[in-house]
Amino acid sequence: MTFLTINDRIKQIRKESGCNQREFASQLGLTQSGVSYMEQPGSTVADSSIKSICSIYNLNEEWLRHGVEPKNIVTDTFSLDGFVDSKGGTAEEKEMLKEAIQLYFEFEPYVRQSLLNTYMNKVHPKQARNPLFDGIPDTPEELERMYPVIDMKKNKKDIG
Repeated sequence: MTFLTINDRIKQIRKESGCNQREFASQLGLTQSGVSYMEQPGSTVADSSIKSICSIYNLNEEWLRHGVEPKNIVTDTFSLDGFVDSKGGTAEEKEMLKEAIQLYFEFEPYVRQSLLNTYMNKVHPKQARNPLFDGIPDTPEELERMYPVIDMKKNKKDIG
């Protein structure tokens, strides 16, 4: 098992995001040489850099500092800016996505539902049902409704 240092983890995040050192530095408000220094084994990383990296890439600070899982922070909210930044997106792409989302919600509800249905049918098409399985319940509850459990103690009829 290989133990990664904070320096290794920073380099890993940079590479996973598809950024070179200059691009990564730009996102953090640093210079390319500053990122190069942070990636060198044994180099000290400033708290402000750690907090910036965690914020931009939605990382658990304990993971970045010490390798303690989970790597990513799981939140109930979604940050479009953070997501676009984590994918190496540009300011223009962020703006375009924000405008597209705003435009979507300006549509009448029936238009949005139609768009959603079209999207779902293209991305998650329903599988054709095999006629062999027609009449077979999909859930245990449906099975019990179709074939109720018989209490043998109450019904002492001869079954055989």
